[in-house]
Amino acid sequence: MTESIEDQTKKLLLQARKARTPAAEEEVLAGVKALGRDLAPNEKRMTPEELSKTEVERGAMTPADVISPYYGKQFARELIRAATYNQARPTLEKEAYAKMFDVIPAQRTAKKAASYAPNNSAGGGKDGPLVSLQSERTQKITDENFETYKSWLQDPDPKTRARAEEFFKANSFDPNLKPSSQLDVLEHEYGHHATTSERDSGQSGEYPLPREANFSAAKATEYFDKFGLHTGIPEETTQALGRLQREVFKNTGSRLTNPKQFMALVDAEKIPSYLSQEGQRILTYARNLKKVADTDKDEERTKEAKKALKAISEMAPALVENQPKPKSFIDAVDERIA
Repeated sequence: MTESIEDQTKKLLLQARKARTPAAEEEVLAGVKALGRDLAPNEKRMTPEELSKTEVERGAMTPADVISPYYGKQFARELIRAATYNQARPTLEKEAYAKMFDVIPAQRTAKKAASYAPNNSAGGGKDGPLVSLQSERTQKITDENFETYKSWLQDPDPKTRARAEEFFKANSFDPNLKPSSQLDVLEHEYGHHATTSERDSGQSGEYPLPREANFSAAKATEYFDKFGLHTGIPEETTQALGRLQREVFKNTGSRLTNPKQFMALVDAEKIPSYLSQEGQRILTYARNLKKVADTDKDEERTKEAKKALKAISEMAPALVENQPKPKSFIDAVDERIA
């Protein structure tokens, strides 16, 4: 009987307990990479930069192609720590880290926004995944819409301002930052393949936003100008947190390793200037939740908002090792292996 990707991944994590050197860690990473599947055998492999060009109609790459550059030489260690933690406290699919190395097809579409479909007969053979990317025209329309809504924030008509405010709140966008680029969108959609939650995949296990907390987020959101209608979707929450973690690591040298660090960013006077439009979205969403928790006069709504905010803050360590600066790699993973 062939071992599942989950079982093979667990064996690799057991091997990681002995990975005390960079060479040993790279060996484990190579094993995880080997679990990746070629789901686009008829498509040309491309770099993110190549595939994000609007004149390119079709191609393929892996989620790791857009994720690994943030970590450089530390990618092996950070990936293994994240996968180890996830084994102990399931947030993503058990095989999520192996899926990071799946080759996924992409095609450009002129009729709709960018998207990720986990099951689409047009990609990767029978019922394979597919990433759809925006055409140059669609991207232009998206950018123009963003600028229009931004200008409406200053409109003298209160109804026009309200419509613009709802747009930015619903998407957790910052009007002072540039809209997401084709490369940003590419990273976002490919990231979905590797950050699918337990619930989204139909598996049992701890939901990244526990069901009760997810309900709380939706309930709190209803009463605050519909903020986070996009970011509050579970698979978007995990995706947004992943982008935040990558940008924090790239700019500070370490990721958020506990809920308090995440909340410190939420409570800070300003969102870090190094964060991109995609990187700041989860913080904007969390800040809106906190505003409900701190200022809403309805006791039930403030309770629901606090519950949801707590759950989101606890998701951050689920994507990283929850021990800051371990003395050695073995110290970081010893207690995380079942």
